[in-house]
Amino acid sequence: MNFNRFTFLLTTCIVLLLTFPAAYAQDNWLGGTGNWSDSAQWSTGFVPGSFDDVSISTNNDLVYLDTGPSIKSLTLGVLNPNLQSELTDTYNGGSYTQTLTIARAMTLNNSAYLYFTGGSTITAGADSTTGGDISLWNGSTLSVTGKVTNVGYWNLHNSSASMMALDNYSTVYLQNNSQFNVYVDMYNNGI
Repeated sequence: MNFNRFTFLLTTCIVLLLTFPAAYAQDNWLGGTGNWSDSAQWSTGFVPGSFDDVSISTNNDLVYLDTGPSIKSLTLGVLNPNLQSELTDTYNGGSYTQTLTIARAMTLNNSAYLYFTGGSTITAGADSTTGGDISLWNGSTLSVTGKVTNVGYWNLHNSSASMMALDNYSTVYLQNNSQFNVYVDMYNNGI
């Protein structure tokens, strides 16, 4: 009887030790220019997955979204607007349609630049903050299931954005048949 209990406890401990660190990881971009799908560019040595909090904020970042990842959360950029961390679907001379699914919050700090021109889709599953620049072109979409607090600059060109609520303290610029939907509540102290 004691042997079975010991075996069960030992097996449970081993499973927890092997799965826990990988299941809840902070995965940081190591800096510079590169493809999202390149595991050598990430601090864990693995491409971020659905349980990963992702940070792209070394201040000299250009990340090409060359795959359709699902992640836990995204932090892009730092508070210093003179530096830049960019995430884009435009690379190798063209724009490519991708889907970025963020289960929880998206945080775009002052130096963030989210630039999608290929009809890509970005979804965030929780309240989010945008302080940098967002440029969506050619049918690209941004959808947030929660409130967005915007202190950055948004430029939508034949694209769409939707959210449950918006606190806008800056600029949202719509052009060429763009759609901007706020479903519940909007506070506008910007343009």
